[in-house]
Amino acid sequence: MPKLIIQALDKEWSVELKEGSNVVGRSAKCTIPVQEQNISREHCEIVLTGGVATLFDKGSMNGTILNGKRIWEQKLNPGDHVRIVNAVLWFETKGKSYPMPQEKKGRSTVNEADQGKRQTDVQTRRVSSTKRTESRRSGGGLVQDYAAWGRPGVNWGVILGSLAGVAALIGVAILGLQFLGKGDGPKIDRDNLLRNSSGFETATVGALPGWKLDPPANSELEVTQSASHTGTRSLVLTKSRSPEQSIVSAMLSGKVKAQSDGYRFSAWVKWGTFTGRVALKVSWVRNDGVLFETCSEPVEKSSEWVELSDTFSRPSGAQAFRVGVTAIGRGGRLYIDDLRLVAGGEGTSAKPVSVNGTWDIQISDRGAISISRGKSLLHNVHLRLENEREGYSSQEFLPAEFNKDAGSVRISGEILHPITFESVPYKVHLQTNSGQLWVVYEFQHDDLRQVDRIVLLSSFPRGVTPSSSSGSSRFFEFSVRNNQFALRYPDQIQKIHRMEGGIRQEFSVTRGEKGSTKVGFALLPIGKEDHLKAALKKERDYPGEALEILRGAERRMALSQQDADRVSKKVSQLLKREAREWEKVQSATYSAESLALSELVKDAELKLTAYRRRWGVGEFEVKSSQMETLLSSIKVEDQDGASRGLSQARSYYEAGSSSLAEEILLALLDQFPGSPALEDVQELLQTIQAEE
Repeated sequence: MPKLIIQALDKEWSVELKEGSNVVGRSAKCTIPVQEQNISREHCEIVLTGGVATLFDKGSMNGTILNGKRIWEQKLNPGDHVRIVNAVLWFETKGKSYPMPQEKKGRSTVNEADQGKRQTDVQTRRVSSTKRTESRRSGGGLVQDYAAWGRPGVNWGVILGSLAGVAALIGVAILGLQFLGKGDGPKIDRDNLLRNSSGFETATVGALPGWKLDPPANSELEVTQSASHTGTRSLVLTKSRSPEQSIVSAMLSGKVKAQSDGYRFSAWVKWGTFTGRVALKVSWVRNDGVLFETCSEPVEKSSEWVELSDTFSRPSGAQAFRVGVTAIGRGGRLYIDDLRLVAGGEGTSAKPVSVNGTWDIQISDRGAISISRGKSLLHNVHLRLENEREGYSSQEFLPAEFNKDAGSVRISGEILHPITFESVPYKVHLQTNSGQLWVVYEFQHDDLRQVDRIVLLSSFPRGVTPSSSSGSSRFFEFSVRNNQFALRYPDQIQKIHRMEGGIRQEFSVTRGEKGSTKVGFALLPIGKEDHLKAALKKERDYPGEALEILRGAERRMALSQQDADRVSKKVSQLLKREAREWEKVQSATYSAESLALSELVKDAELKLTAYRRRWGVGEFEVKSSQMETLLSSIKVEDQDGASRGLSQARSYYEAGSSSLAEEILLALLDQFPGSPALEDVQELLQTIQAEE
């Protein structure tokens, strides 16, 4: 049975290969675990079929080296040696021995007395722990190649000096030919702001020169020779299949200073085993924080290299930006090459608007928003739809539009469904109420099938200090240079999670009125004045606003027990007052509806207007609007009003609604003082009052 002799961690052991898959990696779940730090969790795989062994690289970060060359798939022969980071695996067939592979002089792990000899005994490959340690210190692996070209006595200084001289002469010749116009040397794209990072020909295979992953976990990024658009090398993104990695971006680590109003960005991509969609991404930065992130519209898989190209305009306040390529979908390999960034061009920039003259809003062409009130408060507020098993989709890929009217802003856009990738329409409403800015996202509930949660992500600008922690509270507080603000959430909020530089807000998908689903938050300033004193100032004329102030204080749970009791008592008093005033509005409206008299309708409208002026916020405004709709639907009929009213009052009395019947009878006495039906009205009224 074929086996591996493994030399790693200053130890040596052998493992017999089983028929089928034999996975080598850092994970303890691997068939052959080798727990060195820089080995990938599943580094490579040896598949044994009918005595034939084939080696596969499993997308490792540091590569799989067979007999000194990096491979992705290769049949193994007896005597082959495989290097993965600092570990060496020798492949052999049981009962046979094979010669050592050649290694360069000065890096051999065998004794000097054995140099120049080709030993056939497999035991010569089993080197001492001391020699292996010396080899590692010299920068090599545990077992290195013999140097066929290196022999004792060679003057390396002379050889290296000669090679350097030849290289210098060749360089001078090339430059001379270019100067004379007779050479075809490499052309430099001087307009490309990424010329030092646009290609990967000078990068080391397996390295990661100036690039990073966003998010950083699970997926892998490196330079490869497996595919390229021009030259021999490209960047390969090996995307994880994890649902948390549904959208992964390969981003340049360095920032480009934003000096132009627009930029044209392009990149060439080729789909390997990745089957999802690909887009360009620009992350606009202000004071080291993300202001907006914008992507081009995603492109579906193609069999050839495809150029992605789009124009991005600088939003107001952006100081710098990063560029990259984003992969959307399940795991696999995506190749990236020949990036180009040129100043100029006209894209769709973020638009500044003001809501009620107090809140300043910037809206990106993808519908993300940034909010300021004198100082920046929230940046890049954008939407996600998530499915726990399949992953998520983001608002950043499809365009949005907005319009502004008196005191409000409305945004209309679409977001991809996380499973079907169909477009899901949404609307965003921004408006003020009692000094608060409400940001409400609205969907049709039927469009959200298989969506487990709706998530809002926000970035904090520099200078913002969160004072609340993660949890399930309906309130989140933060400060901006000694000014306190709070985010207040509806019942659908599930969890608030503080992230590095921002906040994640998770909402349940619940069906609301007219088949819609709404999520969002209210952003409000918190004054230093005592909440009870502030409420008492408004209690007489604007009890509804006073009640909102006190309820906000209760929700924050930041009051002493004494203050909490005082606030709770005042809330109870205001609710009882509201109930009494609303009962009067109801009685007047129902009387007007029953009698259909113009005077009664006018009386009900006056009572409703007075109620609305005092209580017209939140839930009270909703029921006021409903009552207004009812009044507007009444058709006035003033003929024989007393008789019809008496008949309606008797119906209510017989049905057990004596209080409503009494209200109608009192209204008839007031409205029809000379009517012949008043005697019957008074008789019925006396009967009802006697029963009370």
